[in-house]
Amino acid sequence: MHNFMFKKVSSKEEMEKSYAIRKKVFCEEQKISQEIEFDNLDHICSHFLIFDDKKVIATARVRQKEENILKIERVAVLFEFRRLKVGSTLINNIIQYFINLNDSISFVLHSPVSYTHLTLPTKA
Repeated sequence: MHNFMFKKVSSKEEMEKSYAIRKKVFCEEQKISQEIEFDNLDHICSHFLIFDDKKVIATARVRQKEENILKIERVAVLFEFRRLKVGSTLINNIIQYFINLNDSISFVLHSPVSYTHLTLPTKA
């Protein structure tokens, strides 16, 4: 049984784990160049992780596009954890995190994958 935990990146070590997952998923598996993947926007983004116990298995970043509009980007899940709704869990938790800060926020999600298990969270 899996024990998924959501967390906002708060250390250099966690950021390096996020980068490692993105490099594996996007650069190695999908053959996207590192120059494109690491586009010098990370420093203006918020980054999030999903852990399975103590192992980081997924990551995403969130960038402000306009006032009250955020874009969820660079969603990456390790291969062996796909089809377990980890991506949906990550995105739902990100949305809930920001709605708790500002309930008038909107989101943009660009993804080649369909997330059919997204929910519409409400302010906690």
